[in-house]
Amino acid sequence: MPLLLCSMPFSPEQVEALQGTTVVVATDAAAWRAGLPEAEIAVGRVTAAELAAAPRLRWLQVPFTGVESVPLRELAARGVIVTNIHEQANTMADHALMLLLALSRGLADCVHSQQGARWERIAGVGELAGRTLLAAGFGAVGQGIAARARACGMRVIALKRHAAVDPGADEVIGPADLLRTLPRVHAVANSLPLTAGTRGMFDAAAFAALPAGALYVTVGRGPTADEDALGAALASGHLGGAGLDVFGAEPLPADHPLWRAPRTIITPHLGGHQRDRLGRVHALVAENLRRYLGGEPLRNLVDAEAGY
Repeated sequence: MPLLLCSMPFSPEQVEALQGTTVVVATDAAAWRAGLPEAEIAVGRVTAAELAAAPRLRWLQVPFTGVESVPLRELAARGVIVTNIHEQANTMADHALMLLLALSRGLADCVHSQQGARWERIAGVGELAGRTLLAAGFGAVGQGIAARARACGMRVIALKRHAAVDPGADEVIGPADLLRTLPRVHAVANSLPLTAGTRGMFDAAAFAALPAGALYVTVGRGPTADEDALGAALASGHLGGAGLDVFGAEPLPADHPLWRAPRTIITPHLGGHQRDRLGRVHALVAENLRRYLGGEPLRNLVDAEAGY
C-alpha cells in the first residue's frame, strides 16, 4: 500500500478511515523529514530541499489555501499532483463582509466610545446598498464575497486573471483594466492569491485611483498590497477606512504604522478560522484519497503555471 505522510494531527479514528494506504502522522519536523523518502502521498507543505528527499512523491495535499510557499514548478516538473483547501472560502467571505459592514457603519469608533462610556454619534456612517464593490480575485473566496455583497445591494465588479463573463459579477475586468476601473469603485475586497503578477498590485497608484472615501478590505495575501502606500492613503484621509486580516509580516510587528492608522480595523489572520477545521481537512483528504486510489480526478487541483 502507498505510504501517506501527514503533518495534520489526525485522531486514531481519522487515520483508520484513510483506508487503502499506510498512514504515518508526523507532527514535528524531524518525523516529517524521516517519512519523506518513502511517501507517495504527503499532506502538508514540502520545500524545494525536502522535495529532493522525496523520490516517490506523487501527490501533495496542501492543508491550506495559499500555495505560494510550495515549489510548484519543481513539483510539476516531477509530475507531482498538488491540491489545496478551498473549504475556508465561506469563513473568509464572511470575514470580508464583516469588515466591510463594520467600516461602513463606524463600528470601530462605536467600540472605542463604549470603552470610555461615551455616547457619541459617529460621523460618516453609510450603507453598502447602491455602492460598487471590486472583488479582487474571483476564486471561491471572491465569489463568496460577491454573493454576500450582492445580497447587501451592492454592484460587483470582478477582477480576474482573464476577463471572461461570470454570472457571479455584474462586470468582469482583467489586470490591465484595474487603474481605469478603480475610480468607479467604492470598496475593494482583496482575496487575491500571491503570485508574481499580483505582488504589490494595490500600490500607490491604485489607492490614488480610488475615489475619496473608498474602503479597502483584504483577506487574501498581505503582499498583494504595498503596505506603505496603504498607510499613506489612510493617513492622508484619501481612503475612508481599511479592514486588514493579512500582512506581509505576521504577526504584525508592534511598531508597524498600520496599528495606528486612522479608520483601520486589524484582525490577526482570522479569515480562515472555522469550526472543526481539522475534520473538514480530513474529509477532503479522505475524498481525494478515494479518488486517487480509484484513478479519478482530484478535487482542488492547483495550477502550477497560474500559482494557485
